[in-house]
Amino acid sequence: MGFLNISWWIWGCAALVVALVYAFYIPKSELVYATKGLQFFIVRWFHSLVWILLAISFLARTFEDQRLSPIANLIAILSGVLYVIFLVALIRLK
Repeated sequence: MGFLNISWWIWGCAALVVALVYAFYIPKSELVYATKGLQFFIVRWFHSLVWILLAISFLARTFEDQRLSPIANLIAILSGVLYVIFLVALIRLK
């Protein structure tokens, strides 16, 4: 079992659903489309990317091979770093 006794498969699928939602739904879309360059890429795509990385991390934990656990942890940490970058870029839109 995974986190909160919920299967890692369910967590992974839920994270993929959230990634898909944010691929099509853009919070503050008028501000996002007013930006350019790297900031646009970050505020437009990093939120979905964070959830995709979390899904990969969750799904990597479903395998019996314990060597994948440190890799899954690194992917989860990377998603946290990208989320902080996303939040900073989102805050700077104002």
